[in-house]
Amino acid sequence: MATTITSTELDFEKIKQKLKIYFEQDGAFSDYDFEGSALNSLLDVLAYNTHFSGLIANFALNESYLGTAQLRNSVVSLSESLGYIPGTRNSSQSTISLTIKPSGPYPFDQVYSFLPGELVMRGNIDGTDYTFSNRKTITADAQGTGTYIFRPFDDNSASIVVYEGQAKIKQYLVDGSANALYVIPDQNIDASTAIVKVYSDPGVAATGIGAYTVYNNIFETSSINDQSTLYVLRESPNKFYELTFGAFNSLGVAPVAGNVVDLNYLRTSGIAANGIPTLKMISTLKFGDYTLSPDEISVVTKTSSAGGSEKEGIESIRKKAPFQYSSQNRMVTPLDYEALILRKFGNFITDIICWGGEDNVPPEYGTTFTSIIWKDNLSSTAVSELRRDIVLLTKELSVVSFNLKFIAPSETYISTKLYYQYNPLLGSSSQSLVNASVQSTVT
Repeated sequence: MATTITSTELDFEKIKQKLKIYFEQDGAFSDYDFEGSALNSLLDVLAYNTHFSGLIANFALNESYLGTAQLRNSVVSLSESLGYIPGTRNSSQSTISLTIKPSGPYPFDQVYSFLPGELVMRGNIDGTDYTFSNRKTITADAQGTGTYIFRPFDDNSASIVVYEGQAKIKQYLVDGSANALYVIPDQNIDASTAIVKVYSDPGVAATGIGAYTVYNNIFETSSINDQSTLYVLRESPNKFYELTFGAFNSLGVAPVAGNVVDLNYLRTSGIAANGIPTLKMISTLKFGDYTLSPDEISVVTKTSSAGGSEKEGIESIRKKAPFQYSSQNRMVTPLDYEALILRKFGNFITDIICWGGEDNVPPEYGTTFTSIIWKDNLSSTAVSELRRDIVLLTKELSVVSFNLKFIAPSETYISTKLYYQYNPLLGSSSQSLVNASVQSTVT
């Protein structure tokens, strides 16, 4: 479907000519000279007005459909009506392992916790420094050995994912209006790193120490009830972002008047931070009253930074939104698998195809197959971690207990031979020019 607007039927000269013919056929103007300056100027005004009105109507109609819209705010709005939230910038990610062997005496059975943003590292590429930090709570447990191994709070593996970007905090006082929205004046936000808390006491919110309720992204949940705490973070027409909650318990519990919404997110550099091979700890770590020295901290960068990407483009939104709508946040058909894997891991993937076991050769019922072309510079360790996360995603969203198998993509090289016929009597070009023209056109 063409996306450019053709105004041939609204051509100014044709409109003017039709107006002139109309007046010439009207007996009241039979003796008038329509090429005279006064009438000619009046015809120009009428033709311009008709031309502009037609174009505006044409533009407005085209902007009303996802397939023909040209303005980003139109495409974003239309995709959201299908339940598709266009992707923001994505932070570059790196996997590290972190161990500490303090020199001082410690109760080695004690567990220490580090909140999101407390582990801060720095990497350099092309002479530019980039900051990385954790977005999950990290625990450090020596288990009586004297060496503390850091692990994510909700994962027993020793791999810690850190994200590039500058941590930003915005706080909003809830006024109690039903359809309140909170604008984030930042075009470089990574929505996947957002942490949303709601404090019932503004005094507690000011210090950050005290009780709060954590709200979750609506696209990261598999069930909703009247007690769910969910938020929606989406792009606004001015290319900034807005945070909203469900009104009248439509999406669970919403903040009430007097609450304070606390938004913590990363402003990311996107693709520019990819390819950093090593990271160095720059934050100060404390175990109780004891401050660790750099010699006591061991950071091993397991994967170079990757996955950073720019904001999703118009054509990508146009292509993905209908498939995302059809998947309805559940995995049933192969297209559902493709759409939902791309939604969460698209910044690591160049291309993907999924198929059911019944279409495999030989058939393998009860299995879904996927073949993924990963983006460049992803290490084998990073790919293994991503595959593990994809399996966890399918276990959460697949409505039937299917196994998921990864198939390595195979490259096929195709060579062609071109045959054509032409009549030299029907043109003046030489055979060499015809050959070059045909090759260029086919290519």
